[in-house]
Amino acid sequence: EVGASLRIFRKGVLILYPDAMLYQIKKEPKKLLLYIRQAKTDTNGCQLQFVQDMFLPVGFELRVFWQYHFGIIGAEGTMKLDEMALY
Repeated sequence: EVGASLRIFRKGVLILYPDAMLYQIKKEPKKLLLYIRQAKTDTNGCQLQFVQDMFLPVGFELRVFWQYHFGIIGAEGTMKLDEMALY
């Protein structure tokens, strides 16, 4: 089934981090951005790496933002000083 492994990856991430947000870049569909509200620790970093190794489709690129969301122009909730990461 086409796209099934990406859905499984998304499901695995959301089981570990229910508040996580996974974005797929429209112009480059094999690039994903993942925002996780928690600060990165050794434990949750290893958990995410496991899910990524097991379920992220081959050829996909994932960039993870821990604790601070990246700013999105036009989305005011993401444009807070001292609370956003640069992408």
